[in-house]
Amino acid sequence: MTKTEWFDRTNFFFILGHGRSGTRWLADLLDQAHRATVCHEPTRRDKGAYKEAFYNSEAAELYIRDYRKNEIYERATSNELICHGKNLRQYSESHTIYGEVNSVLRRHCEALQKEFPDAKFIHIVRDARNVVRSSVSRTAKCIRPPKDDPWIEYWEYRSIFEKFCWLWAKENKYLRSNIEDQVKLELLVRDYDYFKERIIDPLELQLSRLAWHAARKEVTGATERFKLPPWPEWDEKLMKQFLDICGREMTENGYGL
Repeated sequence: MTKTEWFDRTNFFFILGHGRSGTRWLADLLDQAHRATVCHEPTRRDKGAYKEAFYNSEAAELYIRDYRKNEIYERATSNELICHGKNLRQYSESHTIYGEVNSVLRRHCEALQKEFPDAKFIHIVRDARNVVRSSVSRTAKCIRPPKDDPWIEYWEYRSIFEKFCWLWAKENKYLRSNIEDQVKLELLVRDYDYFKERIIDPLELQLSRLAWHAARKEVTGATERFKLPPWPEWDEKLMKQFLDICGREMTENGYGL
């Protein structure tokens, strides 16, 4: 099968979101679908490319056009299919669906839409209160704002909590503005009918309810130790900072405050 034939016969989808939003859990679950290959973050180069794309949309286009599109083909059709950094199985020509549930490709959204015009795109979002709590507990670094962002002037004086609040709001606004279809992690895990209607049916996947039920018991990649208490226990200062930074975007994404 030639490269052109493979791209013509394959249906593509990309589910993009902020980190700590259940992307690994969802990728692992969807990879069980019949005749589908679904990966999480299959190449380490995506992380460096994210930083470049965050500041430069042209870099995003070059990365997808000149490297990542071909990388998908080479990896998906190789003798040893690599996803999540490990060898999963032999390549099978019976697979006609390729998808990624990827947080570090989120700034490549427009470039992916350009190179894969027939692909389906979904924005996965999670309540910022839980994302920020998890992010703060796992790392002390946050990507800096671009030079034209008002936040850059006082960046050094902001707490790590405020920085991750800013990042959640900025990245979800970007995705919400560029992807029409959106799903909430909380509902995907809790409601099978929602999962079927918003994921299985539009992506034309064959995945049993039993597989979903088994997966929902454990959201992989969960943070084990937190530096912050659950959000209902936040003090007045933290809650005010959160509302000032994330309040509007929380509302836009359909979360009550």
